[in-house]
Amino acid sequence: MTRRVFITVVLVALAAVATAPTAVAQTVPAEADSWVTDRHPSRNYGTDRTLNAAAKPLKRTYVRFVVPTLEGAVQRALLRIHASTGAPNGLRVHATAAGWGERTITHANAPAAGAQAATVAGFTVGGTWREIDVTFAEPYAASACA
Repeated sequence: MTRRVFITVVLVALAAVATAPTAVAQTVPAEADSWVTDRHPSRNYGTDRTLNAAAKPLKRTYVRFVVPTLEGAVQRALLRIHASTGAPNGLRVHATAAGWGERTITHANAPAAGAQAATVAGFTVGGTWREIDVTFAEPYAASACA
């Protein structure tokens, strides 16, 4: 079964304020996104309107963010995904190497999944938003796997 995943990231920074620190939320849209599959190892899906993640056939979503300079330290970073279908086996989020292009990435040239940054427990209801805490993950690129 195909899992369609829409991904954005929300960063919360601690602002330096003279009186008392105030948390400031900043939404950072994806700079690039695509998905790859081992079924078509040389095909690029960078222009698709949806992203896919599944175990069989293997489908991985790649999303890259350019994090702006923030005043203060990031206190919490959330990856928000909207899943149009359920993912009974859950999802895993991994850091990935940079250097891939939205319109050139394929299964054959995609960077390997790096360290696992977070997991999402399985869910059966689609059409829902999930927030994944990725505060300690590499903030520049991520891949999601079913």
